Amino acid sequence: MKIKDDINFLQNPNWVVSKKKILKRLPISNEVGSYEISTTSSLGLPLRLDKTVLYFLNHKLLNNHLEHVEVETTRYEIAKNIFAGTSSFSQSKYQRIMISLERWKAVNLFFKGSFYEKEKYIDRHFSIVDDFDIDGSKRLIVKFNKSYIKQLRETEHYRILNFVEYRKLVIPVALRLYEILLKNFTARSAYHIDVKTLAEKLTIQKKSYPSQVVAAIEPAVEEINAHTSLSVQFQYDKASALCSFKKIRVARA
Repeated sequence: MKIKDDINFLQNPNWVVSKKKILKRLPISNEVGSYEISTTSSLGLPLRLDKTVLYFLNHKLLNNHLEHVEVETTRYEIAKNIFAGTSSFSQSKYQRIMISLERWKAVNLFFKGSFYEKEKYIDRHFSIVDDFDIDGSKRLIVKFNKSYIKQLRETEHYRILNFVEYRKLVIPVALRLYEILLKNFTARSAYHIDVKTLAEKLTIQKKSYPSQVVAAIEPAVEEINAHTSLSVQFQYDKASALCSFKKIRVARA
């Protein structure tokens, strides 16, 4: 089950790892510009399960070669694929899927001089889901934003992800780190980043000390190595506060 994602959406978070606090805005500055994810919903920014729902819908879009902005599915089909291992689902599970769609409908992504395209950095703005509805036959129709689909269709800078592997990652930091590593291992086998910068990209909140961030990263790397075809070696240098990741075998698409 393949997913296609632009490297800009992998490098910059469109969901957050923390459930403890409802976040409605997350700004990030970088060496070329800035990025911000925000929401108009009282439900807050998307979480791990919400991203898994989005990626399942992305898989269905890719099955149609990203030719359409609408996905036709059912809540049962989504539940069967994101809650693996069971075939019976409560109304609360179906309601949780609708909450995911509500969150994606309210999200906006702002790139200020930080969206990489055609060998340069530019300004871009995206929303993701325009609307969704359940018809009389209980079919769920999800309408994506045209600009978002156009970007996925035409991008020259993307990665193909394996949805079955992705959904096995249950530690939120592991999922977010997996996205970052897939982007940064595109043309190289090693990735180095300052621990505080990485914490920001991982959306780890209230981790004041590098040791706390490293303590969150280590089990995430273990889960990635255990459940995906990406095998990573992680090291942290305390003197330079630098996190180093080395790819020790090639990931499958």
